[in-house]
Amino acid sequence: APTTASPYLGAGEARGPVLDVESLIPSDLEGLEGQLAVGKRFASDGALLAAQVRPSSLPSSDRVARLWAFFAAYAEAAAQHPPAPEGKAAFEQALKDQGFAGLQDAHTGQNGVEAGLWVMDAPTPEEARERADAVRLEPPPDVRHSEQAAPLTPGLYQPMPGPFVRRDAQGHPLQNDDPRDRHGTDRRLGGRMFWNVLHAFRAGEDTEDSAVTQAQWDRMVFGAVLAMVGLALAAIALVSSL
Repeated sequence: APTTASPYLGAGEARGPVLDVESLIPSDLEGLEGQLAVGKRFASDGALLAAQVRPSSLPSSDRVARLWAFFAAYAEAAAQHPPAPEGKAAFEQALKDQGFAGLQDAHTGQNGVEAGLWVMDAPTPEEARERADAVRLEPPPDVRHSEQAAPLTPGLYQPMPGPFVRRDAQGHPLQNDDPRDRHGTDRRLGGRMFWNVLHAFRAGEDTEDSAVTQAQWDRMVFGAVLAMVGLALAAIALVSSL
C-alpha cells in the first residue's frame, strides 16, 4: 500500500544503494489519459517512492535536485494533453504534500509549488522540459546552513609555546638548564620577581659570589630597618606636636 509522504524532505530511509532518478520514473506515463491522470499518478508515485527519490543519506541539495527531476518527468508527460483545471489542481496538491512549498527557486525566488505550476503551464512537452531546466530549487536556508560547517580560521587556535630551553649544536638540551630553575619566570619579569630576589639573597646560593651576595643582603636589611625606625620617629613627633 502507498505510504504517506512527509511534507519535509528526507522522510523515511532508502534501503540499499541510491538509484538514479531515471530508473524510478515509470515507463508508461505517456500512455496515461489526460492531465488529471498524470497528476494523480505523480501524487501516488511520489508518496510510494519518497525514500528512493530523496534518500536521507544524501545532502539536502542533492535530495531537492532529485525530487525536482522526478517531478519534471510527470510535468513533461502532462504537457502532452490539453490543459485541465482539475489536472493542475491535482499537481498543486501533490506538490504541497511532497514539501515543494518549503523550497525556493534560486533564480526567481518562487517557492517550489509556484515553480512547478509554471512548468505545468507549458504548452508543449519541449517547453515544459526547458522551463524545468531553468529552475534551480534550493532547500530552506536553515537546512543549508546546518549542513555547512564553518571552517576553523587558520592560526586561530594555536598551542601555547613551551618554556625556552637552550640546546647545543646537536639539538640536545644543555645540562643544568632546566627552565624550572629560573625562579619560574622563564627569564621574564613577573609580579613575583621582587620576592624571588629576596628569597635568593636569603638562601645564600652556594656560588663564588656568595659572600658578596650576603653582604648585599645585610646592607638591604640594615637599610630597611633604618627606614622603619625613621618612619616610627616621624610618627611619634607628629603625634607629639598635636
